[in-house]
Amino acid sequence: MRAYKFASLALGLLLLTAAVPASAHGGGKEGAYHMTVQAGNLPVVIDFADWPLRAQKSNRFIVAPDGGIAGREGTMTWTDSNRRKRLDANLMPYPGLKDVWMVETKGIKAPGDYTVTIEIYGSGGDRTATLPLSVGPPPGIPLWFGWLVGLFPLYGMVWFMLRERRRVRALQVAGVVPAAQGGSH
Repeated sequence: MRAYKFASLALGLLLLTAAVPASAHGGGKEGAYHMTVQAGNLPVVIDFADWPLRAQKSNRFIVAPDGGIAGREGTMTWTDSNRRKRLDANLMPYPGLKDVWMVETKGIKAPGDYTVTIEIYGSGGDRTATLPLSVGPPPGIPLWFGWLVGLFPLYGMVWFMLRERRRVRALQVAGVVPAAQGGSH
């Protein structure tokens, strides 16, 4: 019986360690990631709050054109590989910083390859920058593991019923507990 408890504990710990997401082991780089693109002859730095990008996760982007945003306006458009618009947003001034824009998204719905177009209007003329981005699968545990953990109470109930059935049968064979009588009450 002691070996059974030890094996159950070892299996439980093994399953729990399998649930730790890859980002906890350094599989993903969380934090700022910077990319510089050209909008005409204007360098534009894009700062990603989370990298790599994940589907169904809100994201924040900071767009900093060379020379600041004074007298300029901008938009950011995401299109998928089928050229359908998935996100269209105006670039808004970042609170507390005077020379950058910010865009917060609720998240791209599906993983895949996207083309991000940043259009800048105003002083110096209209400029456009495009950059290809890949959006990975949504964060979280795998579906099969969620079901495995979610069904633990069922596993425990089945184990308890089988154990009690075996215990009651042993007591019945020993004559300590009378066998159940059939019939209705």
